[in-house]
This record gives sequence, C-alpha cells and structure tokens, in this order.
Amino acid sequence: MARFLVRNPQKSRLELIVDVVEEADDEALARVRHDMHLKGSASGIVVDAAEMIVLRNTFDSLEEAAIREDFRLATQDLLSGVGSLPHQVEVWLERVRVNWRVAVPAKESVAKLLYDVIPALAGGDIERSEPTAA
Repeated sequence: MARFLVRNPQKSRLELIVDVVEEADDEALARVRHDMHLKGSASGIVVDAAEMIVLRNTFDSLEEAAIREDFRLATQDLLSGVGSLPHQVEVWLERVRVNWRVAVPAKESVAKLLYDVIPALAGGDIERSEPTAA
C-alpha cells in the first residue's frame, strides 16, 4: 500500500522504515526486516488496520536475524481513523516529527515508542516511497 522512510538530516543512515500493508503477515515482516538489514536501519514498523508491529535492529550481529519484533500496538491507539490507512499513518508520522507529545497518547501501551521510534522521527525527514516487491 505505502512505504515511508525517515532519515535524520545529520546522519547518513536511514532511521526508520514504515510499511502500511493490507495484512501484517510474515511476508510483510520479512520484507521490512530484509530492507532494514540492507539499509542499516535501526527500526521498522509494519502497520495494518488492526495493529502496528515494531521491529528493532539489535545490531548484536551483522545478520538479518539481529532484527527482531520488539512489540505490537493496536493501530487505533495511535491513528485518527479518518481517511485511508496510508494517509492516517503519514499524518501521524508528521505529527510525531513535529511534536511527539501531541501525537503520542499518554498510555502505558505506547510508552515503548519512546525508546527507538520517537527519537528516529523527531526532526527527521519523511519521504514517501514505493514498498519493495516481495
């Protein structure tokens, strides 16, 4: 459906890959893991209508296996529900980039975003891209 890439303007590394998919299945997760590994990205998110799955590169090896599922969130906990799912994700990413305190609800379930995802987005450049082929 859609892919968003987030880069920190002060770093050359791709910080975050976000794929919006019909279904966050094993194939979608494998595609994001593979691209995170190729691009050296620290974090990834796979989003469908039901959940957001956050992936984290532990960098404890140079293998793709170092990229693990970190946690899952209900998509409805973060998105507005207005417009198409890719549009909702794009609006949310931009809101987090500008002021994460407004875009991230004060819920314990989303607190884990503070570790990797929010720092990657804060002040980053968001680019819409085509997802890679399976």
